[in-house]
Amino acid sequence: MIRIVVSLLFGCLASIAYASDDTVRWPVPWTLGSETAYEGSLVTEQENGVAKSSYRVTTTEVHRIVGASNSGFEMLVENQGSRIEMIEGDPARANALQPMFKLSDASPTRVELDATGRMVGLHVDPELSVQLKKAGKPGLESVMRSQIDALPEDQRAPWRAQMDALVEKILDQNLSVAAMEATRREWWDLTALVGRSYKPGEVQEVPSAFFNSECGVMPAPLYFWLDPTRTDAHLATIQYRRAAKADAGEKGCRAPDFEQVEEGDIVFDRATGLVESTELRITTTQGVAMTTVNGRTKRKQ
Repeated sequence: MIRIVVSLLFGCLASIAYASDDTVRWPVPWTLGSETAYEGSLVTEQENGVAKSSYRVTTTEVHRIVGASNSGFEMLVENQGSRIEMIEGDPARANALQPMFKLSDASPTRVELDATGRMVGLHVDPELSVQLKKAGKPGLESVMRSQIDALPEDQRAPWRAQMDALVEKILDQNLSVAAMEATRREWWDLTALVGRSYKPGEVQEVPSAFFNSECGVMPAPLYFWLDPTRTDAHLATIQYRRAAKADAGEKGCRAPDFEQVEEGDIVFDRATGLVESTELRITTTQGVAMTTVNGRTKRKQ
């Protein structure tokens, strides 16, 4: 009984150890040789006014610090056991994409971080781009062939004549080294939250960007703040939001009107600086098409 009372007492003390006017510091969590793994899940729902589909991607993401100096850190980011499963839609789509996830698992991303823990560089192996384009081409050709065959007969010939060029264009827009690095930088832009001090009610802002295959890199200022209702002596929660919008034809955007909004929460250990869990919600609209993404990660103990 005494042990129970003591445990309850110390549990209560820990929960009130954070005062609402305290400043919270996010320490840089990395040291040479450190390794941290996260279990992640992303559920994507897509609709275009005609059809709906949804799928889930699960993976284990491992962060290894392979270099450290006074100027910063070098991190290798490796995904392991990535899997895609259709929740709603044609299972053949997942089967076609699974080999591409296997290729990505075998090719780590190299992330350069400065001494404050913020990303200053990100690099994808060019060979990964070559292999992904090769793996993705048959599936994309099959989808386009089916779409062309569904057109009225008098409209098929022009599309068939340009199908090869369209396939190459789509592959390059999404799987070139530049495209993959821009997409991955979206997440690693969040390292700008590390190494900072936070006060309740204070909103901070740093530059950030979204990548869209039709509109390119689009500025999306990143706003972030402390959530004092989910912060105690052990863990702190940072909320963030960023958004981008472009009308068709604006700034070279060839797509229908585009808008993307991302909101999320990051929980970190106040003593070590390690991220314990994340949640994100992304909504993208492009003309009549809408995509929503809900993701979660949790650090493996």
